[in-house]
Amino acid sequence: MLRKGSTFSTTQIDDKTILRDDLLPGGTKRRALQRWLPSLNQSHFIYAGSVFGSGGWALAEACRDLGFTCTLALSRSDYSPQWLEQIDCQIEWFAPQPVEHIYKSYGHDKKLLPLGYDDLGFKSCLAEVFGSLDRNHSEIWLPCVSGVLVQAAQIAWPEARINAVCVAKNHGNIGNAIQYQAAEKYHQPAHELPPYPANLFSDAKLWQFVRQFALKDALIWNTSI
Repeated sequence: MLRKGSTFSTTQIDDKTILRDDLLPGGTKRRALQRWLPSLNQSHFIYAGSVFGSGGWALAEACRDLGFTCTLALSRSDYSPQWLEQIDCQIEWFAPQPVEHIYKSYGHDKKLLPLGYDDLGFKSCLAEVFGSLDRNHSEIWLPCVSGVLVQAAQIAWPEARINAVCVAKNHGNIGNAIQYQAAEKYHQPAHELPPYPANLFSDAKLWQFVRQFALKDALIWNTSI
């Protein structure tokens, strides 16, 4: 299923394939950030996010890989994921507010990265990651918060049947993907957990729909834990 040289891990559950990027610290977006960040000609990156997603974790791991520096501007929360204890970067906490307001507190000598990495260059790199997989599956399932993952998958596989499980009320554009809306609010963990480790606030919410609607030989891309 995987092209020679790929480093993806998979698990088979019944007639479905789970791509296990939960086994990669920082998850799928770390793979794309490793490709994208060097093209920005910067060495210090700022990213505003939340503890419920893995975007900040992905950046911290990618910067460690590349020898760059990053600062995470995170919304305060009572929830504390384990990855906060594993990363080596500066973390600054803010009251929940629009990202634009947070970024006003930083100077112009650092690169401010868009929410969800919603940038054409990043999407192109993420599409390369998706495209490194030989797609011999009936369909692909992905979580959708900003919509970037789904958009990149459609760049990589324009003819593929892609299912987007939206876990945020105001999610990004999903193009022609088949949409499912999780009943839980974004900050609420999945009510029904999958039989594999997954991010409780995004990837885990796929399973309630996968179990009911997934086709035989479906690929569930588990982007993070």
